[in-house]
Amino acid sequence: MAQYLLGGLYKYNGSLLGVDVTSLDDVLGISYVLSSFDPVTSGTVSDSDGVLTSSDTDSTIWLDGATEASAVNYLGGGTISGTFLDTRDVSIMVIDGEIYFYMPEGQPLLSFLAFSLNVSANTSLTLPNETDGIVNGTSGGEVMGVGYTDADGDVITNDADTINGNGGNDTISAGGGDDVVNGGANNDVIDGGAGDDTIDGGSGADALTGGDGDDTFVYVAGQGADTITDFGNDTGTADDGDATNNDFIDLTNFYNDTVVTAVNGSDANADNDFKHALEMLKADQADGTLDGIINGVNYSAYISGINLKLELSGAAVASSELTAETTGVICFGAGTLITTMRGAIPIEYLLPGDKVLTMDNGYKQVRWLGNRTVRATGKNAPIHIPAGALGNERDLVVSPNHRMWLRSSEAELLLGDHEVLVPAKFLVGFFGITQQRGGLIGYHHMLFDQHEIVFAEGCASESFHPGVQAMDTLEQAARDEILELFPELAKIDGDAMRNMALARQSVKAHEAPLLLV
Repeated sequence: MAQYLLGGLYKYNGSLLGVDVTSLDDVLGISYVLSSFDPVTSGTVSDSDGVLTSSDTDSTIWLDGATEASAVNYLGGGTISGTFLDTRDVSIMVIDGEIYFYMPEGQPLLSFLAFSLNVSANTSLTLPNETDGIVNGTSGGEVMGVGYTDADGDVITNDADTINGNGGNDTISAGGGDDVVNGGANNDVIDGGAGDDTIDGGSGADALTGGDGDDTFVYVAGQGADTITDFGNDTGTADDGDATNNDFIDLTNFYNDTVVTAVNGSDANADNDFKHALEMLKADQADGTLDGIINGVNYSAYISGINLKLELSGAAVASSELTAETTGVICFGAGTLITTMRGAIPIEYLLPGDKVLTMDNGYKQVRWLGNRTVRATGKNAPIHIPAGALGNERDLVVSPNHRMWLRSSEAELLLGDHEVLVPAKFLVGFFGITQQRGGLIGYHHMLFDQHEIVFAEGCASESFHPGVQAMDTLEQAARDEILELFPELAKIDGDAMRNMALARQSVKAHEAPLLLV
């Protein structure tokens, strides 16, 4: 509901004799002597339509200094007059069993001696000063907890709030609800409380606690030395295939294939190379701080702008808990070793003309190489094949529709061929094979004069097959390049292209489980 700042509230310490305050009817000219009002205060009203009426049942108010909201029982409105007939607008309401007069123009002259009312339950109050819905701290350090009210009347509640600490060393407690909190400049302490919160410490050395719920943390390069104190205090596990039930921080700007290539290129010893970005991230976490210093070697020239501690229960989070689901960083296609005449070469280092070992035709020349980086979500989320699952020597990550070579007696029995190609997405759930979501994924393709079976990490799988579905995943420039190399493809309609000769029979979704039992 929208919030409205209501100043000019006076708690009335007398009694409204002769008036039923639970159902205020017309009150005309009733006088009260020796009345008593507390000093003026204010509150923030939450209301669905911005108008208080005597029939409202869901309006609440955060009185200045309160730690929780109170129900508003609106009685009615009209005018109030003092002893010198100084008449002003008034609305009357009951809050926490106390009578409050809303007098936006202040009290009438000498109303503390006596006043008279002309009010009706049928007179509504249109609330003034709708707030912007964002709780803003000042430029100085503050303690901002539930009940904190900013200059515009926005209040930190136990519902979903948007909170900006702005400058100063702030201590922010967001309370319940799915909050969005930004600490702003300087060194802040932020606790998101219950709910699925989004927390950004801003610049400075910040201490961030998500609290209960599945929280998202934001860290930007050069932002400062931040500590997340409860990373992993969530409802799911770090690698259960569900990216929505765990704490998350996007670290893909720091750990990606570009950085892996740069880091590996900085060391002449190939034994020190990282296979993928996730391996690099886990190695950086091993000493308890993500800062680009790995095994005593300073790679911060490449892994730049990060100084972050991920902790849980006072200890550094285990490297094994950092997964694609919790960080967005995945072990993706770049770095995959392809067996060539020159030995095992990372796929991103191959060139057109290189000769790659194929299962059926020996070493064949690569005609075209392409790559594309996409969001690792939905149909683009990669398939992770752990080392050894399909005879691969290291972990292997491929696109969902990339077909893997399998040989089995079941295939011969069911399909009449003991060697088949199975789309990787049909292998999920078998041999420890999973689908990883989140972050970015770089897919690399290599095309030959005909469809081939090649060896990636020692595992047999297909080369790029320019069928309709595969071609649709490419950018237009890549499609144009392939059609220039293979102009005959442009003359083939969709159905014919889809049925171009494959190196092996391709397994359908309903057939795959029968081959894998």
